[in-house]
Amino acid sequence: NDIYKVGAVLKFSCRQRHRIVGADSVQCYHFGWSPGFPTCKAEVRSCGPPPQLPNGEVKETQKQEYGHREVVECVCHPGFLLKGSNKIQCVDGEWTTLPTCIEEDSTCGDVPDLDHGYVEPSGPPYRHGDSVEFTCREAFTMIGHKSIMCIRGTWTQLPQCIATDELAKCKWSKLITREESYSHKIEFNHNANISYKCRGKYKHSTCVNGRWEPEVTCTGKLLFAIFLKFYSISS
Repeated sequence: NDIYKVGAVLKFSCRQRHRIVGADSVQCYHFGWSPGFPTCKAEVRSCGPPPQLPNGEVKETQKQEYGHREVVECVCHPGFLLKGSNKIQCVDGEWTTLPTCIEEDSTCGDVPDLDHGYVEPSGPPYRHGDSVEFTCREAFTMIGHKSIMCIRGTWTQLPQCIATDELAKCKWSKLITREESYSHKIEFNHNANISYKCRGKYKHSTCVNGRWEPEVTCTGKLLFAIFLKFYSISS
């Protein structure tokens, strides 16, 4: 086109025996195209080991050579926040810009109490990135993640300890076909795993205190339900 509207995206590919250097897509903004247009090169260079990240490190085991467009992930040490993209890429012999790891000074207060549960003792102060692990008392079952983490001065969400004999069961919709081995069951206990077929593919879900995680859903069931309703009215 001669003119492109804001929001338009261009995707690029190189001819045979050429490699793309730069982003393979760019977008039109009010100030122009971003990022810059790529180029196509017949020969591209590989990279050596990624540069050292102060107060952090590369997540993967390092190699002596990385191919063009190969990506590695960066992580910061406990107590430091990552600023920038957590991934860097080898582009024609050079690594893209490293992120930075900034020290986080804020601390979390005392570990919150968990009803019917307890935490392994550890001493304050609790800094950014520190975590503690909970255990439920006997006859109680944990719902949620057993560990909580201090993030920028705030604890992440607590788990729950629910009386084992009070755990809710999960119900099953008759509109979704299950494997024959448990097709007769209407309710499933906590922590039960189920498989079902949706549009020719198998899906899996787990019962967690009365709810399926992930949610049991299939676009086919909606169509089936609508058809049943229509048939009952017309008849």
